[in-house]
Order: sequence, then structure tokens, then C-alpha cells
Amino acid sequence: MTAEEPVLTTETAEKITDTTEKKVSAYVTENELWTAYETFNEFTRKNDLKVIFDFESFKEEYYSLGYNGIEEYLNALYNVFDLRQESDSAQQAETHTADSIDTSDSYRDGLAYSDEILDAYEKMVISLESENIPVELCLEDFEYNYINSEENNISDYCEKVILECKSDSAALDTEKIDIYSSSSSGDLEYYYDIGTNPTTRPNYSKYNILQLAQKGDIILDNEGSGGVFGHAGIVEGSFYSSTYSCYYVRIIESIEVGVSRGLWDVGRTDDRDTYLYKVYTATPEQKAKAVDFCIGQLGKPWELNLTHNYSESSSKWMCSQLVWTSYKNQGVDIEMDGGPGGEPGVTPHDITENSTQVTHVDFRQALNTVPNGTYYLTNFKSGRRLDIRGGTSAQSAQVQQYDAGVYNEQKWRFTFNSTGRYYTISSDITSNGTFYLDVASPSSGSHAKVKLWNAKTNPEERWFIQKDSGNTYRFINGYSGLCMDITGGSIDNKADVQVYPYIGADDQRWMLSRCGYKVLDNGTYYITNLKSGLRLDIRGGVPGQSVQVQQYQAGDYPEQKWVLEWNPTWSCYHIRSNIVSGGIFYLDVASPSSGSHAKVKLWNECTRPEERWTLIQNSNGTYTFINGYDGLCMDIMGGSTENKADVQVYPFISATDQMWKFAKAS
Repeated sequence: MTAEEPVLTTETAEKITDTTEKKVSAYVTENELWTAYETFNEFTRKNDLKVIFDFESFKEEYYSLGYNGIEEYLNALYNVFDLRQESDSAQQAETHTADSIDTSDSYRDGLAYSDEILDAYEKMVISLESENIPVELCLEDFEYNYINSEENNISDYCEKVILECKSDSAALDTEKIDIYSSSSSGDLEYYYDIGTNPTTRPNYSKYNILQLAQKGDIILDNEGSGGVFGHAGIVEGSFYSSTYSCYYVRIIESIEVGVSRGLWDVGRTDDRDTYLYKVYTATPEQKAKAVDFCIGQLGKPWELNLTHNYSESSSKWMCSQLVWTSYKNQGVDIEMDGGPGGEPGVTPHDITENSTQVTHVDFRQALNTVPNGTYYLTNFKSGRRLDIRGGTSAQSAQVQQYDAGVYNEQKWRFTFNSTGRYYTISSDITSNGTFYLDVASPSSGSHAKVKLWNAKTNPEERWFIQKDSGNTYRFINGYSGLCMDITGGSIDNKADVQVYPYIGADDQRWMLSRCGYKVLDNGTYYITNLKSGLRLDIRGGVPGQSVQVQQYQAGDYPEQKWVLEWNPTWSCYHIRSNIVSGGIFYLDVASPSSGSHAKVKLWNECTRPEERWTLIQNSNGTYTFINGYDGLCMDIMGGSTENKADVQVYPFISATDQMWKFAKAS
């Protein structure tokens, strides 16, 4: 185990204010808080600190703990992390110790369930565990069974489940109860052989394990008990621990003590280099039966055996053999190519490398990658936009790709759910109600079509957005773990949009651009940077092909006059120099415009996405330029306030050098 990496928790936040009188924090603007947040993130990166601390949490901490301003807040954070580093070095604390975990009410963060479901489930667990009754009903099944029951009241349903569990427990043989409790001798790591309750507080201080792991998923430990073969287990589900008042992911696996229950958390992930895979070809029923099969094998011994044995009566199991068999008996063969050297058999990597049955899901990447707002989604391969067939937002309407145009059916509203850590994506057309991107039944299989649905509570309407290469994004469905792409990889108009296993194809990559609205009238303007007070200017004073754009002190210079032209087809602005004696030249982004720090230059056409600009009006009366190709903002290289500093594009961080003032030029 390695020394614990500093993590800002409620406990450490309280340490910040041990000597500070509780008071209301001084008011600061959203932009000031965002700039401070970026400053703090830069501090953590430079000091190699892995901290999951989103902007909303950063803001809440500021207003809840009482500070005189941003500087005092940042200094307090720096001090805490310096102290934590010294403490970690001296004590070599392990990552799973209770001191490193947030024990506040945030233990529900990342769980996409209603409060009433969570309240009832926790009540059930506390009642059963208080009488030493093992809990086998995971959170997913508790919700599913309630929705499909005849009970209309969650409290009545909860009491009914408690009575049934107590009745079932009383009927169990005394010998069978032994398989539910931990039999670890203490020599195993804390995440092995936990029975039905962890022996140590689970650690979910980073990564999106609770958000993404679902019943029937497969985990692969690259550093496994099987040496070069790795180690595989199956996710039993998410469970609540009354001992530690938190949720955790429980798995079933075959290890040296036999088939047993284990824990998957941050500590295990870092120790064992763990990865998550979803069996996308299996139905929910097949996944449930696969887990049930593994539960039925609890207590049987482990042995190194790669053979194709899928008999329920098998007396011994290797880890991958158990996982493979659990699905093989449901008609789903998740093996890749047999044992080592081409021999018959199944290894952990055989399972996870089978791209025709399983797909990898990256739980290490941040989930809130896109700010809330309204966007166009353009497919990277075809260059066509996500669109609604027929142009009307309605129940079960098919989603397609179509040529870009002035169409409301190509505008999509993104809303990040901070509890479930996922997005809902709804059509901008709301005249008939609000309809969300959904996956048609059976959504667990590849080639299922993407459609609209008028609810946002189902897993099919949850989307995880992950950053891909070249400022493109992949959209992963919350139900199946499959990616949104185009049927057959087509580039044609009206081609259906579907979900499919992620294979890195270009039609699985999507470009986002904020939907533009005409916020300024067409005309000629001076454009001044808010931070430097200097104007947008042409280097050398003469427009031409690929001439660099810079900032320069204000003066009576024609090269500082810019003409705004609204393009209704693309819902964007073209911005050109007012000097036309040598031709017409537009603001453009130098190649490769897909990367940050690309320079802003002039170009003699306005047909490409690089020459399209969206203007976002800020609360302080300034405007932010968003480039139509890569979604990056126009700002000043290095945030400089110097004359002749280059103008570039960079990710939006609400910095003052990304804000521009417009004044009419004569």
C-alpha cells in the first residue's frame, strides 16, 4: 500500500477553520470563484496531488466556512494540503483508513436514486444488520423490485422486505450462514473476503466507481492473484453498510480462500490496477442470473484451472472460469480465444478482450466535462448534426444525423446531475413537453436506436460524457455502457443514431458547439480585452492570408475595426477585418485548431467551422468568443497584458482575458 494521497474532505475542511470565527463569507462573483478554482487546481497539479473537488463543492465550501475573500480561502487550502503531505510522510497512512474518508452526508453522492429509495434501503439494511442477518439484496434490485411490485408506498414495501428477509434467514441452515461472513485470517488485503459487510471503511474519494458499476459488470485486476493472467470478479451490486454509514460496491470472486465476496473501492483500484467492463450483449435478466449463479458457488474452493467447465456442480473454481461460466449458462459466451498458447480454457484477459461481448468503461475520468447549456452535436466522421427525424419533439421520435441548418431540432440542452454524476440531454423544442435522449428497448444490446422519451428518471436517459481526442467527446449510455454512434458508420443524411460498443471509431466521436444566438447587431466594432484593456488588432496593420491577430493599445487604427456578420444558417457570427482593399479576411484559428493554444489568424473565406464564432454574453456585460470547430475560447496567450501579445484559443475557464467588450466604431 502507498501513502495516502491528500484528499479534501469535510473533515479537513473543518480543520481549516479551527481557529477561524464562524461568519458569512465575503461575497465574490462566480467568475472570481472560477478563477480561484483554476488556481487551486493548478496548485494540485504542480504538487502531483490527485484531488477530486468539483467547482460546485469548491463554491459551497467557500460560502459555508466563512472567509474574508478568495485570497484567505486559497491560503487556507494550501495550508491544509501542506499539513496533510507532512502527516502522510510521517505516518505512511494507508489509502483505506477511516481518517481519509469523508464521513459527512455526501456518502450518497454519485448514486442516481431518489432520496425515498435510499432512505428505505438504508432502513432495511440497518434493521437486518442489527440482528446479524446478512444483506443480499443490492440497491439496484431493491429499487427494481419496488417499481415492479404492487406496493404504492415505499415504507410499506420496505417493511415487507424486512419481514421476508428475516423469515428467509430463519429458514437457513446454520452451516450455510458461514458463507455470508468473512473467514479471512487477517493475512489478506481488506478488500478480499468481506462477507456481507466491509471490514474497513470503503474509500471512494476519487474515481467514479459508485456511479458506473452495475450488477453483472466484470472487474479485471491487472495485478491479480493469478500472476500474468490477472484476476476477474463479477459485480454483485451496490450495498449500504450500517457499520460505516456509506455505500459500497460488492463483488463475487474466487481467491485463495475460495469463492467469496469482495469489495471494490479506490484502495483496491490503486493496488491492483482495476478496470471495469460491461457485458453489453446480456439482458438485465441474464446479468441477474449470472450473479445468482456466482452466489450459489460461495464457499467452494479455488484452484488454478482454465478449462471450459461450466457445470453448476463443479467443486472448485478459478476466478475467470467462475465469471465465464456464470454467463455461459445464460447463453452469453464472453471468452475471447481460449487458454494460454491456444490451449482450451479461459483467462481473465480472454474475457475482457472480447470486444464482441464486453466493453470497457473508463471510471477514472471526470464526469462533468461539459458546462450546462444548449449545444449542437456534430458527428466527427460525417460532419452532420444530431437531429430529430420529422423535426418534432415527441415520444419515441427517432434521432438521426442531418445537414446543419437553422433547425431547432438540432439544439440539445445538457444538464449535469451532480448527485448521479451523469447528464440528461433534452431537445430544445419544448412545445409538446420535455423529451430526453433515450435508448430504445432492448437498450442492453448493441445497435439499439437512440430515440426521445418524456422521462428522465430511467437509466436509459442517463449519459456519461468522456473527453476524447481532438476536443471530441464520446457519449456512454448509463444503462448499457454503450457509445452513441451512427448505424453502419454511415455519413449519409438521415442515418439512424444508435448505441454500440466503443471501438474508437470516428463516428463515435462528437464535436460540441454552444448554440449561438444573435446577441449583437451586425455592424463595425472595436473589440477590447477585459483583462488587458487592449484592443483586438492585426499584426503589421495589413490584413492578409494567415496574418496573426494580436492585442494592441487603442488608437485610431483601421486594423482595430471588426465587422460582425450574423449567419442564420449556422447560428453563428463571422467576424472580418474592416479593411477590404486587399480582399476580405475573417477571424480563423490556425491549424491544428483542434488543440488549445492554437493562434487566431486571418483567412480569406468563411465556409469552414474555424471561421464560425458563437458569442456568449456574460453577466458583467462582456462577451466570450466560442470557436465553431473546437469549442475553445478566444483569449490572450498566457493571460498577458502586454502590447503585441498573441490571441489564441483555449478551454473556457471564465478568466478575464476570455472576456471582450464591444464598442461601435464609426
